[in-house]
Amino acid sequence: MTTREPRFTEQDRAELLALALYRDGLCPLCGRPRRVCTAPEGSHPFETVWEVCQATRMLIERQNATYEGKSYPTRGAHLWGTTIRER
Repeated sequence: MTTREPRFTEQDRAELLALALYRDGLCPLCGRPRRVCTAPEGSHPFETVWEVCQATRMLIERQNATYEGKSYPTRGAHLWGTTIRER
């Protein structure tokens, strides 16, 4: 009969459970703790910040230029991505 060490120790299991509980408490939209982002109006600590992801902006602009006035029945299957070019 072969006996082995358990794959996870009690400490490992406790840490995995704590991580799962922490992740369950995060907002799926903004990634912050739900108790913070769902605070009642006027009691939240947020200010609105507006920034533009230039990689996403360029991707959208290229897609719009490519598809403009054209019919692509398989458009949803097209794979797009961005890379950083050397300067």
